[in-house]
Amino acid sequence: MIVSSFVLVISAILTISHRSVGFNDQNTYEFGNDCLSFTEDLKEDDKRYVRYNGKDVDSYCDYFRFRGRNDDTSDKYSVCVTPLYFNDSDCAVEIQIKTSLRGVTENKITCDRNQSDKYCGPKEEALYIVFNDRYGRPTSGASFNLWITVKRKSDYNRNKGSMFGGGMWIIIGAGVLGLITVCITIVCWRVFRQVSCPNSKKRSASRHKEPQIEIELAML
Repeated sequence: MIVSSFVLVISAILTISHRSVGFNDQNTYEFGNDCLSFTEDLKEDDKRYVRYNGKDVDSYCDYFRFRGRNDDTSDKYSVCVTPLYFNDSDCAVEIQIKTSLRGVTENKITCDRNQSDKYCGPKEEALYIVFNDRYGRPTSGASFNLWITVKRKSDYNRNKGSMFGGGMWIIIGAGVLGLITVCITIVCWRVFRQVSCPNSKKRSASRHKEPQIEIELAML
């Protein structure tokens, strides 16, 4: 009994080692065919694909682990998962996305949930992509392809800063435009007064002359 258990353990280790060979040169990992026995660090330009095509998945090879990192900068990175397609008419498969293998599930991908939604994990955290079957159903009819990328968190701050800067310029522009409008209104009002005042003076002068003429005529 002990010998058979030892043989099974050795066989599992050899299988994992065999499946892990050449992983650094691959861009695509497949559940039921590959094992990733380490955390793969991805840079901003790196892209990986995690696929499934209906094969049996061993319990010791039911997850892949990725982390965003760039040693040349102090920027913070997070790993993003985007389903390119997810075909599971029997609803037999559930993909759990976690920050630790035994931790809380941060996101799920199933036949009726998040089939095309992009999810980005917390910055500087590795993401575990865990394969699970549902309700004991056969998974041979399911297939999917997940696109794994890295997002620099400073991009979010940069976008927010640009939005804030753009808003400030809009406010400043509106203030300048309002000030110009007020100045034009004042100038027009002053010009209008200068034009209308001489006419009013003439009218008032003519009114004063009319009584004098009437008085002179009466004296005659």
